[in-house]
Amino acid sequence: MRTFALLFAASVVAITSAEEAEVTSEAFAVDDACAAQGSEECELSLRQLRAAASKKGESVPPEKSAAVAKHDHAKAEAARAAPAARPVVAVQANATAAGCTAEDAKKMASLGSGNADGTFPKISSDCGHQAYSWFSFHPSHMSSCLESSAGISAGCAACFVKAGQYGVDNCKLQCLFGSWCSQSCLGCSEPGAAEAKTCAGVAVPTASFC
Repeated sequence: MRTFALLFAASVVAITSAEEAEVTSEAFAVDDACAAQGSEECELSLRQLRAAASKKGESVPPEKSAAVAKHDHAKAEAARAAPAARPVVAVQANATAAGCTAEDAKKMASLGSGNADGTFPKISSDCGHQAYSWFSFHPSHMSSCLESSAGISAGCAACFVKAGQYGVDNCKLQCLFGSWCSQSCLGCSEPGAAEAKTCAGVAVPTASFC
């Protein structure tokens, strides 16, 4: 009986020693991978991997441990690089914020402010009136009119089409069936005009009361 117990104990010691040797070999393999990467995330992944394997009572293949550590290292490096790209996106967004170009601004400035024929506000009003037909507003008609009459780009014209749409939706009585430069019309359509100026992103000639 004593002989059997001694043999059993010896076999347990041998198995334990073999497992320790295997784990040690795995640890060296993964340690080498982490040393090559020089990453704290790699070390953390290694410790977590070892803890999980120890809890389950099984060993993790060295190649799997190294692959996990390498993946975590690459993920951490990508996260560090991501913030550097954000300012570029912001700059690009700001570059396209204005609907009107510097050339559009020059053309509008040459037409001038006021309410007389040939001024930009009068041209804009005329184009808006022409775009309203059959009891509905046609944005494309106003845009084409502004492009040809004021010489501005389609992108810039789109800003003033918004103002025309606002006038039709909210100030039809004051503007379409009254004087476009009256206090009632210009006062009612002011929110639409303000939106157009914001959209344009450049100096816009203003209308004066008549």
